[in-house]
Amino acid sequence: VLALVGGVRREGDEYNRATRALRNPGSAVKPFVYATALEEGWTQATLVPDRPLEFPDPSQKGGVWRPKNFSGTFLNREITVRYALDLSLNLPAIYTAQAIGVEKVARKLSQAGFAVKYPTLAIAIGGASITPVDLAAAYAAFANGGYRVTPIYVKRVEDAQGQVLYQALPERQRLFDPQVAYQGWDLLKGYVYDLGEKGLAKGARIPGRVVGGKTGTTNEARDLWFAGVTRGLSAVVWVGRDDNKPLRMGGREPSSSVVNPPIWREFVAGALRGRPGGDFPPPAGLVQVGMDLLSGQPSQEGVKVWFPQGKVPVLPLQASPSEGTGLLQEAPPAGVAPTDYPPGSNEEASPTPPPGQ
Repeated sequence: VLALVGGVRREGDEYNRATRALRNPGSAVKPFVYATALEEGWTQATLVPDRPLEFPDPSQKGGVWRPKNFSGTFLNREITVRYALDLSLNLPAIYTAQAIGVEKVARKLSQAGFAVKYPTLAIAIGGASITPVDLAAAYAAFANGGYRVTPIYVKRVEDAQGQVLYQALPERQRLFDPQVAYQGWDLLKGYVYDLGEKGLAKGARIPGRVVGGKTGTTNEARDLWFAGVTRGLSAVVWVGRDDNKPLRMGGREPSSSVVNPPIWREFVAGALRGRPGGDFPPPAGLVQVGMDLLSGQPSQEGVKVWFPQGKVPVLPLQASPSEGTGLLQEAPPAGVAPTDYPPGSNEEASPTPPPGQ
């Protein structure tokens, strides 16, 4: 741990929120849901539905849980995992947890440092708890090859003669294999850069430095998060109240996408000034391909996405007019530029529905 702020300094206040305050992470949990799916053989091009879903739940009125996106609207189509995270949509994350098994997701979150009380589908959109320092440690796994490293506060203690009285030993636990961790890092970068000026984390961008991260907002803006990673540092910004009352700015619910990324950017830019800011090299076995964000098909004009060898998306076969057999189209169709995509519903902003909805 290089730096830590436990709260606003007040006389007699010794409560360290960074290390002790268990709060719901909101959508900051979603990268771990999708990374767990990547372990199960999914890719960033796997299609997931963004449409109304229902699940049995005795605790809900009528015994049915009908989760929604923040805006209450849906794209009403299947989209890629990458685009679902870019828009921070709730329904695709919940669907993913159901499809791969909520127990697997719960185990992964527990290993990452989340406190999972009940392994229900709600954990896919923030229904677990974590402290800011543990969330930073969890996100570091996307940048260090897949390890969850227990935070160390004191590295070494020496006496006046220089004799070592205590030496910390790093505790590392394998959370993801290197390929999955790097694809998770690729998803986090996408969240910051894919949608251009429409991106929810555009405020975290640092000139000359490659960054990735994810915002999170809980109900009524009780918790605002941004967890970000860059070369040499994993850092988390949490904004909230000790009494768990809703936050308000100008009488309205603030958005984590507006509040947190600029705070993160200012700290990280200063902390790493003068240090290398390039990207991480990928592990062996991954290849980068241009992909259309919506369909997941190859696109020369799409975003650059990392895939495991053997799982690179290919264009669908089309029937030959002369022979009636399937032929692979040689040249991919033009993809839609990332910044031209219509915004979708998410937990931080009220979007405009795409045309035709």
